[in-house]
Amino acid sequence: MKAIVTLLVLSLLATAFIIFNSVFSTPTTQPSDYQEDKLSPANDENMEEKEGFVLLTSIQPLYLIANDLIGDLITVERLLPATTSPHSFQLAVSDRKKVDHANVIAWVGPELEAFLEKVIAHKQTIEVGEAKNIEWPDGDHLEDDHAFDHHHHGRDMHIWLNPTNGIVIAKQLTQSLLNHPQLPESVKSQMPQRLEGFIHRATEMTQNLNLSLQSNRDTSFVVYHDAYQHLQLGFQLGGYIELTESPEIRPSAKKIYELKQSLKNGQCLLVENYYNTPLAQQLANEFSLNAISIDPLGAESESYFQLIEQMISQLRSCLNFAQ
Repeated sequence: MKAIVTLLVLSLLATAFIIFNSVFSTPTTQPSDYQEDKLSPANDENMEEKEGFVLLTSIQPLYLIANDLIGDLITVERLLPATTSPHSFQLAVSDRKKVDHANVIAWVGPELEAFLEKVIAHKQTIEVGEAKNIEWPDGDHLEDDHAFDHHHHGRDMHIWLNPTNGIVIAKQLTQSLLNHPQLPESVKSQMPQRLEGFIHRATEMTQNLNLSLQSNRDTSFVVYHDAYQHLQLGFQLGGYIELTESPEIRPSAKKIYELKQSLKNGQCLLVENYYNTPLAQQLANEFSLNAISIDPLGAESESYFQLIEQMISQLRSCLNFAQ
């Protein structure tokens, strides 16, 4: 009998404990409205405010110039990956968001970045390829009266490979940003001095590199496709021969015949690293050329000056082969 009473008492105590615990215990999770608040986009908005003025550049060389100029004063971004050629690029949704977020967009122009023309039509832009003092390989400059058509199809648009044009681009960026109403005055006040420093450094670099090219400046070389007219003009280089007009297509039989008549065994072939394809290697072997990779976009460069210095270093390696 005592055992039965004991069991009844224990059962009542256990039931009472369960009821007490369910009523007065603290929940182990936060209410759902608290969790939703933690996931709200408030932090993203604060980050955007901290980023301030955003200059979006289309390609790596423009990014390097802008970053050298004022990268510590404003946010300078790059649209294309550093290693990507603009010739065959296609915009993703994330790229369009970058465009929408930018205060101003710097690009070379539709001849180089055709994929951008419609996308940035509603934005404020800086088209550096139309700067009036850009030096062109044929000696023409774009004057205010636009003596020739606004867009010149077939021009070599790798304008940054001539350091003189690098200075023109820096001037164009500076002037356009000084006129931008959203750029803080604290930034504008520093830009003239920054531009002066950029010009001095570019001028000194060009003089030093020209001295380094004295012994083999007139040596001819071969390029995979014609993207070096501005480099040739900027450093008064000798002539070069191009293998193909389209990097993805093998030259015609007529072109192959002409190349065989003009090329010499042992000449150097400059191939952009992003075009270093089996076709490029096949052509190099076919014409007994020493292929050297070159990077006109400066994918590994940390500054515009490093881009140009590395280009000339790669070119000298090529010219030394030819000699």
